[in-house]
Amino acid sequence: MINIKRNIRLLFLMVLALSVLPVLFFSCSKLKLEPVETYPPGPKPLVKFLDGAPVPAQGVEGSIVTFKVSGLGGKDTSQFKFFINQTLAQVVEVDSASVKVKIPANASTGGSSVLINGEVYFGPNFMVKGKISIDPNFNPDVNRTNGTIYGVFQNSSNNYLIYGSFTNYGNSASVSNTITGLAELDGNGNYLTNGGNGTIQLGKQGLNGSVLSVVQLPSSDYIIAGSFSQYDTIRNVNNITQIQSSGALETMIVDIENPDPINQPDANKDTVPYFNGGVSGGIVKAFYDDSRGSITAVGNFSNYSSTFYERSVKGGPFLDFAKMRQLVRMNEDGSLDSTFNYNPATQSGYDVGNGFIFDAMQLPDGRIIVVGNFTTFDGQVVNYITRINTADGSVDPTFNMGGSGADKSISHISYNANTGKILLTGNFKNYNGQPANGVVMIDQNGAIDPSFTFRKVDAGIANFAGQLDNGMIIVSGSFNKYDNIVRPGLLILNPDGSLASGYNNTGLFRGAINGFTELTSSTTGEHQVILVGNFDRFDGIQVGNIVKFTLGN
Repeated sequence: MINIKRNIRLLFLMVLALSVLPVLFFSCSKLKLEPVETYPPGPKPLVKFLDGAPVPAQGVEGSIVTFKVSGLGGKDTSQFKFFINQTLAQVVEVDSASVKVKIPANASTGGSSVLINGEVYFGPNFMVKGKISIDPNFNPDVNRTNGTIYGVFQNSSNNYLIYGSFTNYGNSASVSNTITGLAELDGNGNYLTNGGNGTIQLGKQGLNGSVLSVVQLPSSDYIIAGSFSQYDTIRNVNNITQIQSSGALETMIVDIENPDPINQPDANKDTVPYFNGGVSGGIVKAFYDDSRGSITAVGNFSNYSSTFYERSVKGGPFLDFAKMRQLVRMNEDGSLDSTFNYNPATQSGYDVGNGFIFDAMQLPDGRIIVVGNFTTFDGQVVNYITRINTADGSVDPTFNMGGSGADKSISHISYNANTGKILLTGNFKNYNGQPANGVVMIDQNGAIDPSFTFRKVDAGIANFAGQLDNGMIIVSGSFNKYDNIVRPGLLILNPDGSLASGYNNTGLFRGAINGFTELTSSTTGEHQVILVGNFDRFDGIQVGNIVKFTLGN
């Protein structure tokens, strides 16, 4: 009997438990779940930078600066390290809420940090003042261009012409004001429109491609070259043409064939580009020879072309072609100069480079130096660089006589007429058998200038080097250090290749320089430079592929 009662009681408890389980599992409002701590809380930060900027917020090398930081009080200064943009600073004093440090030599603008017990704690930026400063009056709009600027120069109107692959500048483009690859600026970087002052303005459609080279003729007209096939509404523009200083295409009216004179009596004439010449492929550089009145185009094209208008119809040009690779010289009207890089026997150009031409420059005597990833030129071993004779376009055998050239490609060449020096930049490690680290200075005959040595860069390469009239050298790249000194992307070097004291305190530069122009003086009498290229940071500040800065004394 007792066992029967016990079994009945157990059965009752089991039924009761089963009736409660759904409530426990599915009625959260009636079930209070206590949190289970799977992992214990992590340790609190040993060091913490407090709110507020350092005092002072900027200073020169050697300045004493106070940073608000906790967690270092009572510690010996040898127990931790303090950095300004990755450069070790001397700790002068420390307490429970701050640390005083001395800004080290060769420091540059950037973030502060503390290293202690193998852990890094990051703090606020500190601006290291030096002899370079951005001109705040130069078009402060960060959206200056929406594409690469390939070059800049001061024109005959004392304005600045920029050219490249952009379609806007300072948000000034509109349906009635097209900006495609060309823009004219004043000395403060303001975009200039054609308001009766003769400044350049393109038609409503503008260019349909990129401008890689511009030269101004004695008439103030421009020869523009690059990669495009149309200018405003005029087609049959083959990568090079002539425009007026106002931006209008230089045109002429020609007689053409008219297949339907009865129904279209006016179709026997057409408005065409005055410059009747072009190439099938991109032009890297174009040069004007005043003594000859000719234009030399250098690039990676395969043919020269011109239009035979007597057999053309509207919308259907009849083109003449001549096989002409990489080098061609044209007269001022665009017609072919058959005395240059042309073999009358084969009616074609000579055998040129076995690779691409990346860049070129013209010497004062008219000869042209070309660089790229070619190892032979016109059948001769030249190893990425050669000089072209002015007379006939042949390889100049007196250039770099006895030298082996570079061991890898050369991407950029620049020349300073004031110093007479040439700088090469590229992927090479050696030039003429000597260590070069991707940048080398040569004379006009191709020999190394031993007065300049480019030191080692870390975590990247140099992508541009150019010399100022005062002998200083500007270098940009993807590197983080130069000669073991932190220099994020930009160098200002002495003529011997050492870092120029006081000119290398700027913060992050990100991108590549393509060119620059120098201003004789600013309103304060100091030297100024306008840089252009493909970059979005200068001294850590957002810029849009162009910036103007002052070189202090």
